[in-house]
Amino acid sequence: MRVLTRRFRTRLAGALRAEAPELYRQAPRAVWEKEWVVHSQCAGNGAAALGYLARYVQNTALGSKRIVAD
Repeated sequence: MRVLTRRFRTRLAGALRAEAPELYRQAPRAVWEKEWVVHSQCAGNGAAALGYLARYVQNTALGSKRIVAD
């Protein structure tokens, strides 16, 4: 699992540097240096996988109401 964690972190950092460098620069350097926890599990395929992922993508940690309120 450590290999997956490091690979995910490295690929995300590379993609942000290439596609959204301003967003990459906003993240503190410590974010890219500390160990991450990546949890993955099989979600099936097709409609079942889409339904599983939709539950997590739809509800973010910071909703627009919380951002506007602060």
